Amino acid sequence: YDRYLSVAANTGGDYSVKTITAETSIFAVQGEKMVWSARTRTSNANVTTAEHFAQLYVPVILDAMKKDKLF
Repeated sequence: YDRYLSVAANTGGDYSVKTITAETSIFAVQGEKMVWSARTRTSNANVTTAEHFAQLYVPVILDAMKKDKLF
């Protein structure tokens, strides 16, 4: 699968990160067709390490995949 991460910042005078948006897409190996995609958004932009980010992000994605009957 392929993952994309984009970060949005407040456009006012305060340029600190307020919201993090992440998109996860799963592609079929044959034909490279996208079979599933989800976008998440968090207001907890203070989580800056991969270890902490993964602890919050992975369960949300797995729950969404389960709800959509991907496994």
